[in-house]
Amino acid sequence: MVEGTYSDPSVFTNLVLPIAVTQRDSAKALSAEISSSLAEGEAEGAAEDCIPFGIGLMLQAVMALASVAQMAETSAEVPNAPWTFITQVDATHDLTVTLNHDPKDTAGFPATATYYTLRAVCDGGSPAESGRINMQATTRTAPLSYTFRQLPAGGKVTVTVTVAFYSDTDWLAGTGTAAAITNTVDAVAITIKENLVPLTASTQYSHKQKLGLDSGGNHIWIAGPQPSAPPVNCDNAPGNLCILQSIAASETFGNVGYAWQSYSKGISSFASGATGQLYQFANMFFTENPQSGWMHSGGGFPSPARLAYSRTSPISQNFYIDTSQGTAIVRRIDMTAVGVAPAFDNPRSNLAVGRFNFPSDAFLIHPSGKLISINAALGKLEVLVPAASPMTDTSAPLAQAFSGPGSREGLLNGPVCAVVAPGGAILVLEQAGNRIQAFDTGANPTPLFAGSSTMALKPQSGGIEDLDVAIEFVGYICVLSRNASTSIYSLDIYTPAGSLLATTNGMNVAKLAIDLFRNIFTLNFETLPVTSLTEPSVSQWIPSTP
Repeated sequence: MVEGTYSDPSVFTNLVLPIAVTQRDSAKALSAEISSSLAEGEAEGAAEDCIPFGIGLMLQAVMALASVAQMAETSAEVPNAPWTFITQVDATHDLTVTLNHDPKDTAGFPATATYYTLRAVCDGGSPAESGRINMQATTRTAPLSYTFRQLPAGGKVTVTVTVAFYSDTDWLAGTGTAAAITNTVDAVAITIKENLVPLTASTQYSHKQKLGLDSGGNHIWIAGPQPSAPPVNCDNAPGNLCILQSIAASETFGNVGYAWQSYSKGISSFASGATGQLYQFANMFFTENPQSGWMHSGGGFPSPARLAYSRTSPISQNFYIDTSQGTAIVRRIDMTAVGVAPAFDNPRSNLAVGRFNFPSDAFLIHPSGKLISINAALGKLEVLVPAASPMTDTSAPLAQAFSGPGSREGLLNGPVCAVVAPGGAILVLEQAGNRIQAFDTGANPTPLFAGSSTMALKPQSGGIEDLDVAIEFVGYICVLSRNASTSIYSLDIYTPAGSLLATTNGMNVAKLAIDLFRNIFTLNFETLPVTSLTEPSVSQWIPSTP
């Protein structure tokens, strides 16, 4: 017996000799038998019967001998042949795609997006798809990542990668493409372009998230329905929230600033050092990490301390009104970068950029750099050119006062709040006149609304109280109001021409600001659960998508 493995060439060589001997001996015996039969002179019939059989055996013998020769030849070739398997291998690789938000949206990825999908197409072949990937319910600022597995690689193969973000109605909220990438690259980045949600007669705003606190006391976003609207309480006791004063946003630096009056156990007056119902202000980032930009005034003011943020200025042009000394002194709020909390000139710093003549009920920054203040009781509109650099409080420039109370054009009839339009017009919401009136920085009426300086609000019934006004970057105007009879809060959207477009009922908030992508930030009646600071929560609302 010959033993060995199929991969051992010597096995074939060792098998040849035994097989050959066997085949040779059989052939010899057959040949001798035929010869013997013929020699004995067997009968012709017997010979005839024998010949076919013999010839067949003879042929087999010949074939056997030929097989022996072939096997000998093969056995000689096998040891010299390479040990080779023939197979087909297709080269593949993984491609990791990093997704970045639209840089115009400082907050991050589209607030209206609920899911996204990716697709990779290699030179017109069948696409590789990610399937539906759900977005987190709260703001996402950090890049997203997805890896395609086993894409064809090498040679001249290229791949085109696309990503699309969708709302809950499957409306395209944003998209991005990385085209014709050589498919030997293992990583690629895509920066998306976010689409602006259209405002239509069917637009409704819904609550997306609110400001809350984690177990460590850090400010975080919490997804869910809007907070309840408990009644305000101005009693002089810790934990009572009295007045929600204002909210402002800076797109460039990703900040939301807000001011209010409350009794905070750990906050004392800048003027007297006493505790009680005091005006305060704070700031947070409207990005994924609100806490990283959180800042508090550090003390309280006896009368409203108002904030004014420049919405889009690439440099820091942000201010607050310090009332700690009984006058309206304007001081700086310094913003340096997204992710860095603002700093401000303390009320005791004696650093000012200007002063107003009267208490302020609305405080704005004009694109020209001028500062605007509205005094409701006197119907005054003040314009201040701030000093380029801070100076002492007493030497800071004084604002110029314009206008006065009245119902005719150019006068203010019960002003409540104000906002600056994209083109620079100052829009004043007048409660008594049930209108919005447009002015320039010289307090002259501006024909902004189809040749008129005034825009009529929807008819009031049941005691409508106007609360706030905001304007987005195309010119749509948002008016927040409350029906005293029904306690229903409403958001009315007007076109740039002044026509009522849509209404959202049930937005139970006090103040609002709108960002570049038409998301609304509101100041809520809810307080955050901090024992030393009575602080209202802030919410983000998003428009419905087609």
